[in-house]
Amino acid sequence: MRGVSRILGFSFLLVAMAQAAWGWGQIGHRASGYVAEAFLTPQSKQALQQLLGKQRLADISTWADTLRGDETLKHISPYHYESVREGTAYLDHLRRLSHDEIARGGVLQAILVAERQMEDPKVPMKQKEIALRFLVHFIGDLHQPLHSGRPEDKGGNAIRVKWFGFDGSLHSIWDTGMILSGHDDIFGRRENNVDQSLVYARKLLETHRGLMQPRATRDNPEAWLMESVQSRVPAYNTDYKNNPMAYQERNLPTIDGRVYAAGLRIADVLNRIFANVAPPDSQTLLVKNIEALIGKIESIITLGPRKPAGPSQEYWH
Repeated sequence: MRGVSRILGFSFLLVAMAQAAWGWGQIGHRASGYVAEAFLTPQSKQALQQLLGKQRLADISTWADTLRGDETLKHISPYHYESVREGTAYLDHLRRLSHDEIARGGVLQAILVAERQMEDPKVPMKQKEIALRFLVHFIGDLHQPLHSGRPEDKGGNAIRVKWFGFDGSLHSIWDTGMILSGHDDIFGRRENNVDQSLVYARKLLETHRGLMQPRATRDNPEAWLMESVQSRVPAYNTDYKNNPMAYQERNLPTIDGRVYAAGLRIADVLNRIFANVAPPDSQTLLVKNIEALIGKIESIITLGPRKPAGPSQEYWH
């Protein structure tokens, strides 16, 4: 039975790796959503129920990945990543970008705009819900190390890899492949009516709950980005070519930790917003420094449709 289970699990791996394109794939994003729920305050839970009804954070966590193919939303594609070169701080990264590259935006700025929209009492409730959907997803994306990957290989998407016999990219291994193959005890069974992302989240809560993140990083997207840039370094070790098991054993703890940390940070941000607490000084300074370089962030990031020709639509209607 164990052999049959493993065959079924790896068949699922093939399908999931083929589907994984942005973010953690459904499993990682949903797991982060479930982890976040474990740290929400009662006030946040009530506010989320008003915005989402019966939907949970896990349910909305992959919504941003469903927008592909819509011409009015293609500007959102660059909001899923931040391609930072080795040894480069975020503000230095911005200084090196061309005007066209700056105009595309990135995931860190998208997070800041989503937070602002959720905080602004003048923003309609429908747009607050949209901002929440983007915020949950983009925090997850920023914690995936190869969403802060090297620009020259498109965050590992340009590096082709054969992972336990299946063709994919280095990016897809870090999105989904290692989660599935490394947690065969969860994903090898494919039980009916079992949300395996929830099972994975429960496992992360058991193994990581005591490993709280430093307070200085709890609502600090720049720190999350730099963590991902540092975490991506071992991803480029070419053991994945000839010793995938060793590569997995070395890197799976990093992936698990990042999925967990994303959930914790989602909860921290939402708890602050729904308590009507102002952003920390570190974030205020970050926004000031960004806008000194590129202008108003909202003039770059649009969390709503843009017509192919004509003005942008500020809010979702």
